[in-house]
Amino acid sequence: MLTGDPKRDIFTNPYFFGKEEVYLRAQIARISHSTQLCPITAYRFANPEEEPRAIEPDLDDETGALKVIPAPKDMCNPAMWAHENEGILEQARVDHIIPAIPEELGEIDEEVWKAQQIAKDPFDQRLGLITADR
Repeated sequence: MLTGDPKRDIFTNPYFFGKEEVYLRAQIARISHSTQLCPITAYRFANPEEEPRAIEPDLDDETGALKVIPAPKDMCNPAMWAHENEGILEQARVDHIIPAIPEELGEIDEEVWKAQQIAKDPFDQRLGLITADR
């Protein structure tokens, strides 16, 4: 698909609205975003009850260092690595944009509408293991 001419139109199915330079930038962003990895012991979920996707470094309160530092031989195991970033949604974002409720649906609860939209494009598991990648 790429020709090396950044000002050339992209011809894809589904249609891509933009030039080759925009398409290349989008691909680089997707690749770099999804390949940022961290050891599974480096982060923990900050407050799963209130914000289920927020993470924070898993640090010792006294020393400020990681609580668990894996041995180098353990880091050779793919099961010791997780994706650090939030997954990119089909909307090409990490958070949902919830469209306005169409008038033809009539009266529908906003929370129900929001849940339906999120169910169409669910979030990936945060800190998902790389061994679970498709």
